[in-house]
Amino acid sequence: MKHNVPQVSWQEKDEIPHFLETLAEHAHVDIFPGNHDGGIESLFSGQKDIRVHSARGAVIDGVGYFHGHTWPAPELLATSHVITAHNHPTVRFTDTFGYSIVEPAWIRTRFNVETFKARFGNLDFENRRDWADPEVFIMPAFNELCGGVPFNESTQEDLLGPVFSSGGIKLENSEVYLLDGTRLGLLKNLRKLEHTRVRTKKRGRKRSSGSPP
Repeated sequence: MKHNVPQVSWQEKDEIPHFLETLAEHAHVDIFPGNHDGGIESLFSGQKDIRVHSARGAVIDGVGYFHGHTWPAPELLATSHVITAHNHPTVRFTDTFGYSIVEPAWIRTRFNVETFKARFGNLDFENRRDWADPEVFIMPAFNELCGGVPFNESTQEDLLGPVFSSGGIKLENSEVYLLDGTRLGLLKNLRKLEHTRVRTKKRGRKRSSGSPP
């Protein structure tokens, strides 16, 4: 919801309460705070139709939700579906002349159980009450101006958040969908295409004189 970290800007103080309270007139509003959302509770009057959950997420109607900048709460692992975000997934297509377009994308995958066993040693991963091997959906950014991470050009080390950077999702076997529902296939297969291949980072390259610091 917020943009400024850690403070709240005058614009956010003016616009966010109006936005949330107007939205709450039409539907229940559940907020799963992200890394920019510190102090968001102070931006609305606390009416019953707006609820701020833990940063580690919560389960609503059998579906687990968490923003993605933290590890999820253990109860999310016992659901059949988990929805997360944080990385603003996109795919980048580059032609032979070097021109590229970037499209927001949904990522459909699962958690890597071995990573979670190492993190949640107190859970019984043979018991469905603790571990249901949930299907995971990574949401694109709502606003394209927020930018994003091109998953087809990224490794797990490039991704943000402990679940992603530690190998906690099955990245290569994830499915990629455009916003209109077009299925692009498995990420590992997209990487094989010349116009979507992972770009090798060049080291020791000098910036041009006009490049920003």
